[in-house]
Parts: sequence; C-alpha cells; structure tokens
Amino acid sequence: MGDLSNKLSKEDALRLAATELGHRRELEDKLRAYIDWADEVTGEPEKWPEPIPLGAPGRPFHLVIDGFPSWMREHIESVAGNLQVPVDLPALLALCLTSGALQKKAEVHVQPGWKEPLTLWGCAVLDSGTRKSPTFKAMATPIYNHETALREAIREEHIKARDHQEVLEARLKRAKQQAAKAKDDDLMAARNDVEAAREELDDHYVPPMPQLHIDDITSEELLRLMSKNNGRLLAMSPEGDLFKYMAGRYDTSNAVLNVYKKAWTGEEPARDNRVTREGTDVPNPALAVAICTQPVTLQEMAQKQTFRGEGLLARFLYVVPESKVGRRLTGPEVPPLDSTAKRVYEDKMDEILHLEPREKGEDGWTPYTMRLTEEARVALWSWWDEVEVMLAPGEALDGMVDWGSKLVGQTVRIAGVLQVARAGRLDGEVTKQCVDDAVIIAEGLIDHARAAYHLLNANDKVQLARYVWRRLCEILGLQQHTLNTQYTQKGVNGAVTGAHTGNSEDIEYNEYAAVTSKRELHQACRGKDAIGSAADLDAPLQQLEDHGLIRIRRPKTDGPGRPPSPIIEVNPRAAS
Repeated sequence: MGDLSNKLSKEDALRLAATELGHRRELEDKLRAYIDWADEVTGEPEKWPEPIPLGAPGRPFHLVIDGFPSWMREHIESVAGNLQVPVDLPALLALCLTSGALQKKAEVHVQPGWKEPLTLWGCAVLDSGTRKSPTFKAMATPIYNHETALREAIREEHIKARDHQEVLEARLKRAKQQAAKAKDDDLMAARNDVEAAREELDDHYVPPMPQLHIDDITSEELLRLMSKNNGRLLAMSPEGDLFKYMAGRYDTSNAVLNVYKKAWTGEEPARDNRVTREGTDVPNPALAVAICTQPVTLQEMAQKQTFRGEGLLARFLYVVPESKVGRRLTGPEVPPLDSTAKRVYEDKMDEILHLEPREKGEDGWTPYTMRLTEEARVALWSWWDEVEVMLAPGEALDGMVDWGSKLVGQTVRIAGVLQVARAGRLDGEVTKQCVDDAVIIAEGLIDHARAAYHLLNANDKVQLARYVWRRLCEILGLQQHTLNTQYTQKGVNGAVTGAHTGNSEDIEYNEYAAVTSKRELHQACRGKDAIGSAADLDAPLQQLEDHGLIRIRRPKTDGPGRPPSPIIEVNPRAAS
C-alpha cells in the first residue's frame, strides 16, 4: 500500500479494493470503480503544488483593494512596489490609520440600538527583515506631520500658560507656609489667602500639547492621555510592544484589559480608580490601533489566558501575508515611489485629519451620525446571513467564532471609513457600494484571520491534522525528518526514492503519488479519542489537502451497496 511506483497499475487498484472489502464476494462493482480510477491516473501524473507546513497559512491570499478610494489605493500599490512588500501590509495600515483620524468624529447607526464607531484595530504579522518599519513610515507620515503642526501651533500658548501655572503653584505654597506661621488673630485671613490661591490655580487652564498617537503605554497612562485629547487616541507602531502592555506588563488584572475593551466599543466610560491619588475618568473613550508584530510575539500572547479569554484578540483585523523575502526585485528593477500618488495621499489624509466632529463641548466631542441607505442595509443583511453560515461547525469561521461573531460589526466600521475617505465628509449616508466593498475586504480578512489563529494555536484542529498526517506517514512508510518540513520514503525494496541532500537543487522526486484508502487510515487512527467514525477524518484531511500534502479522490460506482472508500494520494514532494 505504501510503495511509490512509476505508474499505478490495475493490480494496485485490485489490491486496494480487496484490502478494503476483506475479500468478500461482492467485489465486482467496487473493483470496477477502482479500475476506472486507476485508468484515470495511469500515464502522465498530475502536477503537485509545493506543500505548505502544517500550522502555516494555506495557499497565498491577498486583500482585494479595488474598493479602496483611488487616492489611497494608488499610494498603497506604489509603496508595496517600491518597498517590495505584500500589498496587504500598507492596505491594512491605510484603513486603520484613517480610522485613527476619525475617532469620535462620526459613527454609523445601523438600526435602533446598534451603532458602530469608526474604530478599527489592525495587526500585520510579518517576520523580521520584511520592511515593516519603512512601510509603516510611508503610510503614517500624514499622522506625524499633522501632530507636529498641531503642537507647533499651540506651543507658545502652552509654554506661557505652564509658566503662569508654576507661578500660581508657588503662590499657593507660600500662602500655606504663611498660614502655618500665622498667629491666632491672623489665622482666618491666612486661610482665606490659601483658598484664594488654590481657586486661582484651579481656574487656570494649561492647553495640553496635542498628541494624536502613542506606541507603547500602560493603561493608566493611556487614560491620562485620552483625557487630555478629547478621549481619543491612535496606537500605532511597527513593533508589537502594545500587545505586552495590553496583556499587562506591570499589572495582570482585568482592569487593564477593560480599558482597552471599552476604548474599542466606545460606549462606556473608562475609569482609573486609584487609592493614593485622584483617578481618571474618560467618557466614551476611542482608541484605534495600527501595529505590526512578529509571529513569535503573537504566539507569546496566546499563552496569556486572560488576554485571550477577555476577547482582545478577537477585536483585531489581521493580515498575515506571504513574505516576499528572497523573491524581491533589486537594483534598477525596483519601481520608484510614485511621488504624485504620495502627495495626493498625504493631502487627502490631511483633509480627513482636519474634519471636525458635530460638536465640541466641555464634556467631550459629539460625533456625526452616519446611516446606511436602504440598499446598503439590504446588502449588509445579506452579508450577515453569509457570516452566520460560516460560523457553523466545519465552515470558514469554525474555530475562531469569537473573531467571526464581530465580523459584521467590523464590516460596518470598514464601510464607514471607506465612505468618509471617498466623500471627504462626516454627515453623509453610507452607500451600498461602500458596504459591498467592505464585504470584499472582510472576505479577504477571513483568510488572514485563519492564518493568525493558526499562529495563536487558537484552533486545536491543527493538532489533530498533524496527528492524522503522522499516521498517514506511518501507513505509507514515510520516514519523517520533521513534522513540518522534508520527508523521505522507502519503496518496496527499501530504496530511498526521494532523498534530500541539503541543496534544493539536488532534490529528485517522482510526481507519482503513494496511495492508501480513507478506510485504512481510519483503522490506523482508531485509538484517537477525537476520531470515532470515518467522518471525523474529514476536517483534518481537508486541512492536509489545503496545504498541498495530499489529494483525495472518490472512485465512482453505480452499483448497490456501500460506495468504495475515498483514495488518499500523498504529494511526492512531501517525500523529498
């Protein structure tokens, strides 16, 4: 059953059927089905894809950015080409940075009782050396420039007000000292002087230096800065340190996580209650996030049970793009950065950054209300139906229901961001086109989220697929070098038919596959609790097929009785 031959003979097909059926008499229809299948695969073999290690993302996938506004899309493509990075990286950054520019300026009302802020959390997962930092700089430049301009505009006023505050603080200190020395006859007047000095200090206002973004920060400091910036901030960094602060670098209590969760929903006040000093209260906080991180950092977060259990990971939109390292253009082949696209992108982002909320009051900002057109609402309901189906066991969102359950709301948020980015205004309706484009983006994000959840090991089904792969290798005589990389296989005479010499150019393999039946594999897996019936093999076998390790064929039969068992062919490149 495990030999690797130049052609699959009809005798092999007969042997498969006889083994499966235990030499019963009613073999005729089954044998004919196997013979027909053998005839199909005899001759020139089909080409196999390069296998992908289990636990790694499946076939390369990319975000579709056709629905991005042209001014954003053209810069995304230009940056991706110039820096030789996957387009997914600048695309996600563009979405989340635009979200950061819109915090507390607008929100989308879907129906009574359901509204979504334009808050997005994005995380791009790439290894070191993949040019995350220069990509980040190219996309975030408008944020840096706008913050610098705001700080420069208020710097002189801030310095003068701060100097006067120091004078008032000195007066209060001196008044207290004099009151402490006052005789009984002068004590009342001295106390009045202290109260007057305190009131003057309390009434004095020092305009804070504007701060639009942070990189790594504790929850306590986050609240303090949000309180000084109208309850809104953007966390952005080409590194993943923010994850560590979210998980509680200095504080492992749930109070740390609650600050971030409330800043994502934007519906509840966030408080920092301290015993030793006055706490901070931020009504309806809003925090957008645009960060990059390495896979190892994401995997470290998987060990934080509270971090995962509280749903922080499920709030992120992920991209886990295929690395271009080793295939990047070099020298004169690298396309130059499109200076026109860069200028237009920065100008448009600056316009969005200058948009004002509906009202600025002492208690904070009041956002504009954006509503869906009737056509947009119908399109959203249709997408909701699709997502609900994908949440079912065995479907696309199985194993990451926490993330998938938020996908419809995330789609609304993306649609709102796209609407403002296109129209350049905050008081318009969200059109059907924006919802349709948001759905296309969300569909691409599903594949990336599945890859991220593989890294997080949030989906235990990967472990089951690895077990099935090991059993399959044992049945076919595959000698495993590592579970995730190369394999060699011994043929019927014990000769190694695919040997790895350490040099990829020296690998020789045969495109003909080793085969077994699903029924034989089921017999070999009977000791596994998770595999009771043959149907329990369907999900792990599908993962193996998605990763190019196997191919499943189903022989046809028109006769009565039980149909022949599906045939499992093993990619010979997994034996090289």
